[in-house]
Amino acid sequence: MRGGVRLLMRVEGSSIVLKPVPDDLGKSVSEWANLALSMKAEVGVEVHEESWKWMCSDYAKRKLGVP
Repeated sequence: MRGGVRLLMRVEGSSIVLKPVPDDLGKSVSEWANLALSMKAEVGVEVHEESWKWMCSDYAKRKLGVP
């Protein structure tokens, strides 16, 4: 079967996932961007007493099991 379908490919663990990209992707992205820009969201900062751990790449590597 031949077709002009565009695919999104990503790796999840030991699997390769293929999903079709909608023809109207540009329209969907524009609608999402307009919606996001129309929201009156405020940026907030939450300080956690152990937040320093998340700044440390060694800690992140240990949690992910990366050598």
